Amino acid sequence: MSSRNIQSPFPADDADRNQIWEMLVPRDIAAFVAADWSMVQDDFKADGFYAIDACKSDDPDDWKMMFPDLAAYRDEWLRQAIVAQEIDYAEDLFDGVFVPPTFRKSISPAIVHWCANISTAP
Repeated sequence: MSSRNIQSPFPADDADRNQIWEMLVPRDIAAFVAADWSMVQDDFKADGFYAIDACKSDDPDDWKMMFPDLAAYRDEWLRQAIVAQEIDYAEDLFDGVFVPPTFRKSISPAIVHWCANISTAP
């Protein structure tokens, strides 16, 4: 894992966004790079879980309901993590995935927009 300083960008007294940051950024990236679901499994509430695939688009009209339950999401997460380990990247995978997400306040659960631009080695 990278030695990059991954300190939360939020004020120390903003406990909610700091906890979301810790869960979604350093912990999730470390788990993904290690392809180790057990590092993040307790971050999810299985009952009523669903997830949307943004299909690499900023346009919500393009988004699709792809994961009807946590098991479907976990399986795809693990598949992608394993594939990522097999690729020769031009940079450290953790550094490549690490892009500070944008957090927006919402009445509904947190909305997180997260993009990673990772280059493969020549």
